Amino acid sequence: MTAKAVKRFVRKLRGWGSPQAGVPAPVAARRKSREKLGWAVAAAFVLIALAIATLSYLRPRAADAQPVLSYIPPAPDTHYFAFGFGAGPVVVSPDGSKLEFSAIDKSGTIKLWTRSLKANDAAPLPGTEGAAYPFWSPDSRSLGFSAETSWRRSI
Repeated sequence: MTAKAVKRFVRKLRGWGSPQAGVPAPVAARRKSREKLGWAVAAAFVLIALAIATLSYLRPRAADAQPVLSYIPPAPDTHYFAFGFGAGPVVVSPDGSKLEFSAIDKSGTIKLWTRSLKANDAAPLPGTEGAAYPFWSPDSRSLGFSAETSWRRSI
C-alpha cells in the first residue's frame, strides 16, 4: 500500500461514522430541518400539556354540596299519616314543584293533600277520602293512589 492509499483510507474512515457521509448536501439540509421541525412540534405539545395542567389546577373548585334540611308542617288541623294501613309517604313530584301526602283530620278522615313548594299552605285533593300510597306520573301531571282495593287517578 502506498502512502496515498493509506491517506484516502483514513479520510474514508473519518467520514464513515457520520450520518452525513456519502449524502448529498441538499438532502442532509432537509434532514436537519425536519429534525428541527420535529423537536419544535414536540416542544409545542409539551407546552400545551403544561398549560392545560396548570389551568386545570388553578381553576376554582365548586363548593361541596351541603344537605338541605327543612321542616314542612302538615296542613292546619291535621297530622301526617305516614304509617299503618291507609298511610303513605310524602312524595315529591318528578319536576320538584309539588308535594303530596296523606293526612288525617280531626274527624278521622284520611285524605291526600297537595302543596306547591312555592306556597306555604297545603290543600286537600277532592275525592281522595281513604286514599293511600300516592305516586306521581313521570311527567308530574298526574297523581295515582290506592283507595281501599282499587287504584285511582287524581289531578
